[in-house]
Amino acid sequence: MYSIDNETESIDIVLNSYGDKEPYDLRELTHSESPWKDARAGLPEGVSSQNEITLDSMAVYYGSL
Repeated sequence: MYSIDNETESIDIVLNSYGDKEPYDLRELTHSESPWKDARAGLPEGVSSQNEITLDSMAVYYGSL
């Protein structure tokens, strides 16, 4: 069930954990995680891609944290 209190708490947790990070640090963090790596499987670093990072891959990865 949707609750504004739960959403606010989630946002607060994210901001407290990552709010002081620089953009480059956030980029490095996300690019080291499974959803990003899986979507880029087999592609060399720096090569542009149109591969989708799926909602399912994010739900599995982030749901397990």
